[in-house]
Amino acid sequence: MTLGGIIWLMTISVSVLIGFSIGAGCGLLGLVAYAIIKRSEKVFHLTDCVMATLAVILLIWPALGKINIANVISVEIKKGLSELKSDMASLNDKMTDLRSKIRDISTSIEKLDTKIDLVKKATVSEVLKVLQREGVQLKAFPKLAPTGKTLPEITPPPEDAHKTTPDISEPPLKSPYQSAPKERIKPELKR
Repeated sequence: MTLGGIIWLMTISVSVLIGFSIGAGCGLLGLVAYAIIKRSEKVFHLTDCVMATLAVILLIWPALGKINIANVISVEIKKGLSELKSDMASLNDKMTDLRSKIRDISTSIEKLDTKIDLVKKATVSEVLKVLQREGVQLKAFPKLAPTGKTLPEITPPPEDAHKTTPDISEPPLKSPYQSAPKERIKPELKR
């Protein structure tokens, strides 16, 4: 490594220890010293090119507002995490609403089952009281006393109730209004 590279390394080390704002001035002085030494040496090395690039970066760093890539990345990561947390919170709220709706539906089903059981066990008087309370007109119903009896079971009609024609095997029924057969008039009465 040339003498200019060594001087520049010392300058950038001081600039890092002091700070980038003051280090820009130190870098500028180091760059001037580096150029003077390189002019006297008249030798070009790869390390010298790297040192010159670092010197330029160090000079323009304060002008760019001390941009820190790590800070930018951390800000983006925090932003993504905050958005993810908000999405998770909204999802939790939706799940809570869904659970409450399912709970309400199950409660309604239980109440309906209870009402069905009460209707099955209800007596005639209780049914009439409910109908009167609901405002149903009971003119078509007969007057029933509160006997406490349960509602009678309704038996379904037989399967052949829809048939209107009698079976052929059965003899036809005689009507009471059917006239008796007329007797033949004897020939002697015709005179």
